Amino acid sequence: MIELKGTYNQDCKIFIDEVESEAIELVRNILNQEISAGVQVRIMPDTHVGKGIVIGFTMPVTRMVNPNYIGVDIGCSVTTFKLNQRIEEERFPTLDHAIRRSIPMGMHIRKEKNLDDWWITPYFETVNNNLHAFQQKWFQRFGETKNSIQVDKEYISRLCKKIGIKESTFYCSVGTLGGGNHFIELGESAKDGSHYLTIHSGSRHFGLKVCNYHAKKMHKTTVLPEEYHEEFKSITRDTLPTSDIPKKLEELNKRYHVGKKEYMLEKEDMYEYLVDMVIAQTYAQFNHKAMAKAIFKDLGENYQAVDTVYSMHNFIDTTDWIIRKGAIRAYQGEKMVIPFNMRDGLLICEGKSNPDWNCSAPHGAGRVLARNKALKTLDMDEFTKEMEGIYSTSVCRQTLDESPMAYKDKDLIMQAIQDTATIIDTIKPIMNIKAL
Repeated sequence: MIELKGTYNQDCKIFIDEVESEAIELVRNILNQEISAGVQVRIMPDTHVGKGIVIGFTMPVTRMVNPNYIGVDIGCSVTTFKLNQRIEEERFPTLDHAIRRSIPMGMHIRKEKNLDDWWITPYFETVNNNLHAFQQKWFQRFGETKNSIQVDKEYISRLCKKIGIKESTFYCSVGTLGGGNHFIELGESAKDGSHYLTIHSGSRHFGLKVCNYHAKKMHKTTVLPEEYHEEFKSITRDTLPTSDIPKKLEELNKRYHVGKKEYMLEKEDMYEYLVDMVIAQTYAQFNHKAMAKAIFKDLGENYQAVDTVYSMHNFIDTTDWIIRKGAIRAYQGEKMVIPFNMRDGLLICEGKSNPDWNCSAPHGAGRVLARNKALKTLDMDEFTKEMEGIYSTSVCRQTLDESPMAYKDKDLIMQAIQDTATIIDTIKPIMNIKAL
């Protein structure tokens, strides 16, 4: 374990012994910002450098938020369904083809917008319930009563216009698989041989637009008050010795946040972001539901889910007010999913409600090689060999950055999570699908 301290935060733990120096610097940067004041920052053992923040980051919400902490794939999640019966291996090629035909992947989405599609009414009902619960939590935490929100087709139309996304993209992206580390997988239980269907995807282009819209608010031009200009003149005119001028100007600029690149979202800006985040997180859940519906149709009417485990890992949890970037809830009595890589599959666990871990767990194995480096240095023959025994049409140079060699050893993660999770089962992949 590594412990770090910063200007505003002296309570940070990283639950692994070796971390890249760039990741340490990203964490220190947050500890040196007011947003982390007075709370415990906990970094999961799968941590590695992300875009502006480390993966595996958890922290209670303070009075401000930074949309870049969660990033563009709001609500990214993993769902695993235990099937009522096994799938014959002979079906894998046909099933792979059927799934690729029924689920658009990567940059592709559905071609026709259907405002009467089966998921739309349940989505509106669910998102309105989620928003109502969020507003109650907001009142409990901040003492502010907010006007009721009713999400419907007109509301979505206004929201899409606000964030700059076509309505057709919003509706046609539900039931589609993202690229990169997103996947559809069939696996086999080490415990009882049952087969599992697993889906990993997020909020698609909608989540990206939500993030970008709110992140732009942090890069605003602030008009400095007259007092700043008066102090500036006084310092430059009256300070002796003159060698003290740079230090005094630095202190002045710090007080007025001059040169500060990002202004965190607070008050109404924070509230508006969290409302849109709840909408995007619910959207990601229904993206999973739509893909699952299509896949079960491909499997045939005899196949059903007898158990379902859902773990979100890019979100602000408005039930416990924990920010989780590349991390999942880990509460006693709640099952959760931790996927590793294309070869090693995933764990089904139960949380331990460990407050020292912010009641969280890692969302996966975590990368040891950045995507560009993996594509340049890893060997295709080794990738093919590592995937022997797993049916996949996705083992190719295009997905070399997703090969098992690009990720941390699963045993390292399994050992590291003992204080926050109980392992229930291991699901070994038998068929893997990624966007090409």
